[in-house]
Amino acid sequence: MVEQLQYQINLDKNVNEKRSLIHLFTGMLCKECKKQYKSEEPSASSVLVKNIQKCCSKKEDYIHSGLPLKQATYRALLSKGNRPATARQISDVLTDRWGESVYTRSMTPAVISRLLETSVDYEISVK
Repeated sequence: MVEQLQYQINLDKNVNEKRSLIHLFTGMLCKECKKQYKSEEPSASSVLVKNIQKCCSKKEDYIHSGLPLKQATYRALLSKGNRPATARQISDVLTDRWGESVYTRSMTPAVISRLLETSVDYEISVK
């Protein structure tokens, strides 16, 4: 069952009103993109997602070993352009990025699925 579920960031829903998706996404921009981004300009979160996918997610430090698993999972979704992804696909992204990290942590699809389904900080849709 876990393998069939797909996860996606819900750009239209802001469950936690204290957290702005725009603010969250701009915090994930690489140095080059941060220089180009003008906070005064209204920007759709979908534009930032596309920017993160095409540029920032390609940087070595986008998903670094010091990130908490929840943040890394969220960034993995953004790196795929926020297209629906299974827990297995997300787990594969993290395994590819972290590989033989000195920090051992479980990144199995079951762990990723549980993390995403119980997340209250991030707006995740389950399909």
